[in-house]
Amino acid sequence: MGFSHMAVDDGEQRLGRYKETPILVPDGVFDIRHIHSAFIKASRSLPQDVTHFVLRALEQHPDFPQSGRSG
Repeated sequence: MGFSHMAVDDGEQRLGRYKETPILVPDGVFDIRHIHSAFIKASRSLPQDVTHFVLRALEQHPDFPQSGRSG
């Protein structure tokens, strides 16, 4: 499984010209610990199988601390 952290360039940076097609562009550091913690808090209303699927995927990130795995 590969990981990348992207943002959407909405194509609206050119004044006086038509909007360009939105594209994905690299976007800084992915704070896996913060995202994991925030997802746990926000996922309370999700079906449990969805929550477990997403958490397992996040825990595969190379920067996720080994001792914090819930797998």
